[in-house]
Amino acid sequence: MESRVHNLAPGELFEVPIDIKAPSILQFSFSTSEGGSVEFSVVHKAGGKKSKETTLLPASTYTENIGEVLLPGQGVCVVRFHNPTGWFYSSQVKVRYSLSAGPTLSAPPDAARPKKPPPPPPPKPPPPLAAAAAAATLPAAAEAPSAAEEEPAAAMPTPKVTEEPKVTEEPKVLSAEMSAALSRQLARRPSLDEVTSSSSRTPTPSR
Repeated sequence: MESRVHNLAPGELFEVPIDIKAPSILQFSFSTSEGGSVEFSVVHKAGGKKSKETTLLPASTYTENIGEVLLPGQGVCVVRFHNPTGWFYSSQVKVRYSLSAGPTLSAPPDAARPKKPPPPPPPKPPPPLAAAAAAATLPAAAEAPSAAEEEPAAAMPTPKVTEEPKVTEEPKVLSAEMSAALSRQLARRPSLDEVTSSSSRTPTPSR
C-alpha cells in the first residue's frame, strides 16, 4: 500500500473516494504526528457520490489505527478524516495514511454454505394387478413342500425282507430188517389168480 500525507487544518473534513466494481475488502492504516488525534470513518454509496450512504465504520477518535472493512458491492467507498475543534484547543494535524481495496478471497456466507440434498422421493405403490398376482402366489408357495423337506423322505432306505430258508424233507430210508418184514407180508397176500380160482371152487348151496 502506498503511503500518503495530508495536513488537516482545524475543523477540516478530508475525504478519499474509492470506486468499487464488485464486493471488495478495504485495507487501511494511518497515524498522526505530534500527539494529535483525528476522527476516522468509512461509508459506502451504492449509486454514486450523490446517493444515500451506508455507514460501514462509524466515526471514532484515533491517534493511529490499522484494519480492514468489507465493501458490500459496486459503488463508491468514502474514507473520512476529520480534525475537530474546541473552545480551548485548535491545531493542525499531520496524517500519514495508506488505503487499498481488493477483491474478496472467499464467497459470501450464503454461497459458502453447502446446500442440503433434497429428500428422496417416497416409494411408488405397486400396480393393482401386480399386487393381486403376488398375493395369489403366496398360498401356493406356502403349500408347496420345499426341496429340503422332500430330501429326507427320498433318502430313507427301504427295509429288506429276509426270506427264511426252505427246509426240504429227505426221504426216509428203511432199515434191512423192516424191508425183510415188509417183503414177507407182501409175499403172504394172495394173487389175483388165486382169488379167482378159489371163488370158482366154492360150492353152491342146495335148495
